[in-house]
Amino acid sequence: NVFHDGRYVDTTREANNVIDALDDAFAVTTFTNGADPAAWIGGAATTGIMLPELERGSLATTADVNAAVLAFVEAGGVFVSSNDAGSDNENVFNAIFGTALVRLGGSIGGPFSLTDGAWRDDPVLNAALSTALPTSLPGEAFVFPAVNLPPKALPIYVGLLGVPAVFALPVGLGYAFFIDFDWFESTQEWDRVLRACFAVAFANTAAPTVLPTPAPTTEVAGLLGALEDKLAAQSAELSAQFVALGDRVDTALEAFLAGCPVPTSLPTSAPTSARCPEGYELLDGTGRCYGVAATASSWTACRDRCAAAGVDTTMVSPCSQDENDAVWAAFWPQTNDYWIGHFDGNSDGIFDWQGGACDGSTYSNWEEGRPRLYLNGWRSYVYVTATSEWADKGNLAGPHACICEAAPLLS
Repeated sequence: NVFHDGRYVDTTREANNVIDALDDAFAVTTFTNGADPAAWIGGAATTGIMLPELERGSLATTADVNAAVLAFVEAGGVFVSSNDAGSDNENVFNAIFGTALVRLGGSIGGPFSLTDGAWRDDPVLNAALSTALPTSLPGEAFVFPAVNLPPKALPIYVGLLGVPAVFALPVGLGYAFFIDFDWFESTQEWDRVLRACFAVAFANTAAPTVLPTPAPTTEVAGLLGALEDKLAAQSAELSAQFVALGDRVDTALEAFLAGCPVPTSLPTSAPTSARCPEGYELLDGTGRCYGVAATASSWTACRDRCAAAGVDTTMVSPCSQDENDAVWAAFWPQTNDYWIGHFDGNSDGIFDWQGGACDGSTYSNWEEGRPRLYLNGWRSYVYVTATSEWADKGNLAGPHACICEAAPLLS
């Protein structure tokens, strides 16, 4: 009985691939009312319930649905859930069976190996699965693994570092399977796994032939007690295996991080994919873009012209000797003298940058004797001369060329 509501599952491809895989061996029915407990259980001949990937919407099952599906499995039925890139399938699984599965972020690739684990000691699983399952699942498959398995869970296929790709959970007389595979495309090997899981219902001779559960009998109660005793005996071993798996993951992660190179300094140049705004050019060693706006009669006119040229565009502000030399070499002599974004805002002989990349820099490249105090006070505005050195003059003492700078754009 396959859940086939297009609001929650892909009824154009993935859910249909699941049905096609099962239809080769079973009489398949579908249901769409996820809020109706009877719809999940289907008819008296239903032996299994399939929940495909919930990629279209979040399904919150009701308490009545959870109780009905749990009773169905405890009576010997089979429940199979696929997985998804989100967390909805494991949320439904957790709500029904009281587990605490958590999806591991991201997907992993195969191949995925058939284990020799405790599932082979389960007579029902061994009878149904041991000869039906392939020894490995294809490497091109991508799995969104669920971890934090309960102690009674029996991993059947595992991938990288022992992460489970398929596991079975004994529940009363029945079994719940979680298959961490996205049925984006149906593949022969994964289809075999899906059919084998549902075949468990027919190998389970302890299960009643009519579902849901009839009144318990002494024989059924005895079988249930024996099954619980067996699983309890295995729980300590499975818990130890889970702890060991966690230790292996921690060790592998530490080894991986130890092998990662740690940069000793951050790069100062622009990335190779950087590009400049139109009309600007990127100068080697500066990581910045530069362009000539025009000749400006005053320092403030140049400042305003650059500010209006684009987002985060300022007057050229060389905050190192290398940048000062690079800009001068690129634009002299076609520009002759040019304004830079250095000024004495309070006319007290203390110069600072007008903002931009040099904000807070203490670099300077004054001509000898500059800046100087004139009879009428300090001259507050700075330009670059023919020697690439700096000189001070009044705001309206131009005209000088106006060069703007901007951060590079990332393409």
